[in-house]
Amino acid sequence: MKKLLVIIAILFYGVTSAQEKGTWVFGGELNFSNGENDYIDSTSDYNAFGITAKTGYVFIKNNLELGLGLGYSRSKNENSYSSSSSHYENKYNSYTISPYVKKYLPINDTFSFFLQGEVAFSNYNRKQDYDNSDDTNIDGNTVFIGLRPGFVYFVTKNIALNANIGALGYSTNKYKSDNITESKSNSFSFNLNSSNLIFGLSYYL
Repeated sequence: MKKLLVIIAILFYGVTSAQEKGTWVFGGELNFSNGENDYIDSTSDYNAFGITAKTGYVFIKNNLELGLGLGYSRSKNENSYSSSSSHYENKYNSYTISPYVKKYLPINDTFSFFLQGEVAFSNYNRKQDYDNSDDTNIDGNTVFIGLRPGFVYFVTKNIALNANIGALGYSTNKYKSDNITESKSNSFSFNLNSSNLIFGLSYYL
């Protein structure tokens, strides 16, 4: 938590003490997905929802944006097995705070690529429910440090559509299952697939 506060303080000190001309930007991202699969002796249902609000300051001369994102996501996965008449349910909720730096690479007046560096801190809870057994509760924290490429298209002078395409980064995950011994895992990932495609809308003052 101390590291998070230091990062946020540095971010906003840089914004408020800047002498060059810039502009504020307010934006948001929303994603939703669901699906159903039928197999010979089982069915699977999945739905997920996520929302993120962002505020940043763009230094026009350097095409550089500093900002902060706040997000919430939830998902639910259910599996039913006809052969054993059993049922499994997995629920997931998380809250995220993510300071970021974004570098714009303009192509023309309305279109620009960008590269975003971020540090995302997440707190989550996962509840697993099995038939004929006790529920399992998992509480954890994750930290993601990485880069996200993307592009932005200005529909008007102040309104723009943007998209993040994939991610390259390192993450660490600490979690505790039903208050038992804490566990930890680390991973390095790189992907540019559609499952990591995030669309958003931004307003530039």
